[in-house]
Amino acid sequence: PNQVSYMCCACPNIFGCWNLSLFIPEFSKDAMGVELHDTKCCLEYQYLHHLLPEKEGHDHEEVYLESASSYKCISPKVCFKTKARFGCVKFNSSFPCDEEAPCACACYGLVCCGLNAKYEQCYLGCKTRPRSDFAKDEYSGVQMQPVIATVAPVSYGGGTLTQRANTKQPETVLGDSEM
Repeated sequence: PNQVSYMCCACPNIFGCWNLSLFIPEFSKDAMGVELHDTKCCLEYQYLHHLLPEKEGHDHEEVYLESASSYKCISPKVCFKTKARFGCVKFNSSFPCDEEAPCACACYGLVCCGLNAKYEQCYLGCKTRPRSDFAKDEYSGVQMQPVIATVAPVSYGGGTLTQRANTKQPETVLGDSEM
């Protein structure tokens, strides 16, 4: 399917470019099974395994595909190219590099170079709420009110301790001389 993949690992080398990416399927059946398309010079190989039908309903009587493979002789466009999907994981390699296997460098989702329109970088880090929106609770939409606390003296031995209470009276602090 034509959807964005999240590049996890990629590396150019003397044998071409390869990358490993993840994608989020639109339907759960799109994540099932294995698809492999492999081209070596003029020989193309296709392998499909454990796939569900693309179309559902009474008008489309298709069955579960256990396994199928095919070979073809083609006019060469690349030296080699591999496109594989295992569940939600995609593997692409090509020599020379192309749009599906770009000349990229990535490790653990951090892409140093080579992103194109087909790939996105995995989000790294945590999201924080801006300081200006701190007074609004984003989950309930209720405006939070500040609490005014007063400090009342409590006698303890020879000195005083302070105790906080949630009231709307002005804050006061009493020392030993005021008791």
